Amino acid sequence: MPPQFASDGFFAPQALVLAWGQGVHATIRGLTIAGPLPGNGGCAEKEFGILVIGGASAQITGDAVTNIRDASSALYGCQYGVGIMIGREYWPTANFSTDKVEDFAGSATITHTTVSGYQKGGIVIDGPKASAVVSDSTVAGAGPYSALGKIIAQNGIQVSRGAFAQVLDNTVSGHQYSGGGAASSAGVLLHGGCGDPLVKNVSVAGNTLTNNDVGADLSNSDPSCANPPSTKTHDVVDTTGSLDPLVIFNS
Repeated sequence: MPPQFASDGFFAPQALVLAWGQGVHATIRGLTIAGPLPGNGGCAEKEFGILVIGGASAQITGDAVTNIRDASSALYGCQYGVGIMIGREYWPTANFSTDKVEDFAGSATITHTTVSGYQKGGIVIDGPKASAVVSDSTVAGAGPYSALGKIIAQNGIQVSRGAFAQVLDNTVSGHQYSGGGAASSAGVLLHGGCGDPLVKNVSVAGNTLTNNDVGADLSNSDPSCANPPSTKTHDVVDTTGSLDPLVIFNS
């Protein structure tokens, strides 16, 4: 694992496929990558189908990533369980005290891949050193009425905290939250600011977005989280083919 896991006292991730290390280039093709994962009994765990960090890159083609969730239904409300994770800005310490900024780097090309049955997110590209092209893939959420769909607000494809991505010609559906509290689920989520890096220059086009609370959700804010950022983000979203609403908050 990257040396920070030992020096900073991090939980090691539970990942079925892990690519890490500067100069590592992995091709992950034609696999079925299936959970659930055993977890550690608490919400500080990190569970992934495919995890790309530490400067690695991956070509992910024609795979099926499914059921990336905790084996215990009592933990379905925890904010983890991601089908494919590229990069990561924060990581939790093993003593549950804090999440530390690490800006783990990773890059990927994801195409003709199906992601389903995840707990929190289908595909997540996170942090200022993360980038990906996601195309011609299917990301299917749990819908509003299954246990996973009601307990947690899932997102299909997330680009966050300074990451860069192109999200093109995908089918993203079934991200609906029916539990309590003020929350919603997005087919495609761009989220930055509030003290983290903004998400800039991201292209979202040609996607079919159906049966999501929000088709595309754009949220970039200044450090207070209350106002728009002082610089333009130049994110571009084409909602042609989407039956779901577009939401723009401070972006």
